[in-house]
Amino acid sequence: MTSGLSTSSSTQVLDFEEFMESLFPEPSDQTDSSLTKALGKGFTLCLTFWVHSFFNLLYRVRNQAEILPYFHKSKLSGDQKICLDLKKYPREVGPTKKSVPKEPSPSVTNNFGETLEQTVVLETADVSRTTLVQNDLPTTPQPTEPTPTKTATYSLKSSGMCIPHPSKAATGGEDAHFYTANGCGVFDGVGGWAATGVMDAAAFASGLMTESKAEAVACLADSTEFDPQASLQSAFEKVVSRDIGGSSTALVVSLQDKGLLRASLVGDSGFVVVRNRHIVYRAPIQQHYFNCPFQLGRDSDKPKDACQIEVQVEQGDIIVSATDGFWDNFFEEDIVRSLWVWEWCEEQRKEEALAQFFCEKAYELSRRKDGLSPFAVASRNAGGHHKGGKTDDITVVVSQVVLQLPSA
Repeated sequence: MTSGLSTSSSTQVLDFEEFMESLFPEPSDQTDSSLTKALGKGFTLCLTFWVHSFFNLLYRVRNQAEILPYFHKSKLSGDQKICLDLKKYPREVGPTKKSVPKEPSPSVTNNFGETLEQTVVLETADVSRTTLVQNDLPTTPQPTEPTPTKTATYSLKSSGMCIPHPSKAATGGEDAHFYTANGCGVFDGVGGWAATGVMDAAAFASGLMTESKAEAVACLADSTEFDPQASLQSAFEKVVSRDIGGSSTALVVSLQDKGLLRASLVGDSGFVVVRNRHIVYRAPIQQHYFNCPFQLGRDSDKPKDACQIEVQVEQGDIIVSATDGFWDNFFEEDIVRSLWVWEWCEEQRKEEALAQFFCEKAYELSRRKDGLSPFAVASRNAGGHHKGGKTDDITVVVSQVVLQLPSA
């Protein structure tokens, strides 16, 4: 009886252990290997994530430190040449040559993988009109009643800045610019005239700027459209009638009703339209040959040779207008990369901060003795061997398209 009980109890324990082992088998070597691999992949992913986060934090801190100076500087005036503290930009002694525009380059892909428009070079005045119209804006429905209705109006909110060539810091250089609510303009006087006896090589560009701005202001007062081509023709005739020597490239831009942007361009100044961090339009340049842009003058090119441009813009578009001192040192894709300045700055100072950043950065790049720049690329395409940046007067006007809704 005792033996029987003992045998029965032993059998019950053995069955239970076998049952537990069947439910939870001991891991094999293959299971250990799979678990080790999974843990290793998980650790690698975590380490990669934390390293990426660390360097991203460093990048943001660096950008914040770089932009802070643009938040606290006094507001710049728009109707005259604006220069930084000249002590910050030491003078260099040496002759100055006219800057040249960018040569056609292979298509450039922006950060979104989209191919940007190539630069167009107009070799002769015969190909002098370029039109690009984008019907992106919805048409305003016509009122069913004959009573007049108020419509939204477009205007420009702008700011500009100029940094002269290091050797011309005392005189302010030969660039000139203006901006109003209905347009803007940049003008680059040809400094080479000083060597021929012209007392003030900047006078021609300054005269074009003064007359063009006066026309824009008058149109604002009369509530009429500012015609850039007519303004450029009138300004040229008035400057020539005063027997002012020299010559100048010219770019006059105006914003018409329903968001139509019109421009008249002579030479290698230019502008781009940026929308949603993408360059949607780049103005062509005009040059007779390398290092010889079109320029207005008594014995040079005339306003009829201007490239006339039309492009549809939208609310919030950013327009960057500049002389060749900027384009010779700033790649187009770098304009998009620099928009963090716009996004970080307070609303009322966005245009001022971005114009100042573009000028200072282009000035810094122009003083490089090696490396690649748009001017160096153009030089190589023409058979030259230029390296680094190109020193010159640098003028930039940044404008934002603003849609003003009618008051109730």
